[in-house]
Amino acid sequence: MITAKSILDMVDYWLNHPVNGKYGSDFGAPLYDLLMAPLDARVADSFLIKMKKDLPLLSELNSDQLALYSKTEGFETVHIYLNIMNVPIDLNQVAERLSKPVTGETYDINAS
Repeated sequence: MITAKSILDMVDYWLNHPVNGKYGSDFGAPLYDLLMAPLDARVADSFLIKMKKDLPLLSELNSDQLALYSKTEGFETVHIYLNIMNVPIDLNQVAERLSKPVTGETYDINAS
């Protein structure tokens, strides 16, 4: 049975994979195309179309259950949210998390 949690897990997985992140597939979220576009650009529709193409189950959701919206904060900051079944996901935070460098142990793969 597919639950709301499993749908949110699928979307989380999709958001954490860039486009062309899988060899031979264009699967993945075009987050930076959405976030780095001019504020007056019409990119929300293409983002949702790509999401529904990669996750066909989302095609069954209506516009009240799957939507993008933005909130202006301050002078020039816009936060874009993906709303799935009344659960808002801040796409700016997702992109920030993905752009942070990996920390922790490192290995020299050239070591003999």
